[in-house]
Amino acid sequence: MPADPRNLKENRKALGRETVILKVGDDKDVIVVHKERLTDSSPFFAAAMKKDWNEGQTGEILLPDDSFQQAELYVNWLYSGFLFTQDATPPCEHDSTENKTLIAAYIFGEKIQDCNYKDAIIDALICAAGTKDVEGMRWYPTGMTVDFAFDKTPEASPLRRLLLDMYLRHGHKDWVSNKNVDFLTLLAQGLFEVKASSSGPDPTASTSNSCSYHQHAKDKDCHSRKMSSRAQTGPEGP
Repeated sequence: MPADPRNLKENRKALGRETVILKVGDDKDVIVVHKERLTDSSPFFAAAMKKDWNEGQTGEILLPDDSFQQAELYVNWLYSGFLFTQDATPPCEHDSTENKTLIAAYIFGEKIQDCNYKDAIIDALICAAGTKDVEGMRWYPTGMTVDFAFDKTPEASPLRRLLLDMYLRHGHKDWVSNKNVDFLTLLAQGLFEVKASSSGPDPTASTSNSCSYHQHAKDKDCHSRKMSSRAQTGPEGP
């Protein structure tokens, strides 16, 4: 019997009839997305599409400071619930391209204020770090990538906490080429705390509950639970 591609009618996600044109980067490359899908997920886009603003009247949003890759990654996630960042064979490379892409995606998520997107990226970073390459090595964000994350995120950012915990739990002296003073200060402070409680569980492990790094409300469904449900009932978007 073939895999059944059907799903229940009530699980269908309404797309609406209106679309929005995103013009991305200096070249104003175009991505077309359903307005309802975009504004339901992102308060930034919801505010931009109000009729009081030019964007709401024209149906076009300019994103001159963002890359087409990041905007496309986000729109793909909006429709599928997946982050298409993984190589078929994980490359053997220090501070992988996937880590850099995911951290840039998180910063884009900060801009557009989409907490579900940021939570999904947190989970992706944890899974990426837990995935071995062909030589059996795991790669964590290091050096310039971590500096970039700290330069672009607020003090209480869950991404900052995750990166700090990755260093504290798995770091090596060769990793510390960072120049961001905030990160180095927190790392030094954290080393004393980890030393005092070294027997505790590793919060950055892919087997751990990642909700401590998420931004969803405590009474709201976690992104990972939605993904688990989607795997059972079929895709319907984030």
